[in-house]
Amino acid sequence: MIMGRLLVVVILVVSLAWPAVAQEHSGIPRVVDGNTIIINFQNIRLHGIEAPNAEQLCEIDGESWLCGWEATNALAHIVGRHWVSCRQNRLNEGGVVGATCFAGNVLNINAWMVRNGWATAQNQTNTRFLQLEILARQEQIGIWRTKYKNTEHLRHSINESTIQVR
Repeated sequence: MIMGRLLVVVILVVSLAWPAVAQEHSGIPRVVDGNTIIINFQNIRLHGIEAPNAEQLCEIDGESWLCGWEATNALAHIVGRHWVSCRQNRLNEGGVVGATCFAGNVLNINAWMVRNGWATAQNQTNTRFLQLEILARQEQIGIWRTKYKNTEHLRHSINESTIQVR
């Protein structure tokens, strides 16, 4: 009897301590905007990045252009009709999954969007994305070739001296 209870307690403790397996979402995605896709009716936001809203305007040489649409188009181009797999990092209250997604299980889509200048690192704790963002800014590609309009959430002042670019 004591051994049975002890075994149950041990199994319970081990199962609670065992890391949860991240949920996977995979399929052919539909692109919503520069950092959101839908796979099998599940909204998935690319974790750790921030892209301009689809309607976002940017300015180049005094002329407005739809940089949000361009970011959306860049994401649509990179995923194409490829099989995309996403590993869930979080689930918000609205049921939107935050995930790291891969095209063909090889290309990290989140990192690609930042490196090609179509998204920013969402916060300053993700040094990998910050390094990629700095490279895109230095090369003035994607959204970094413009001035933003009404985008307080998109940063312009990363302290590049504190980030080691490799």
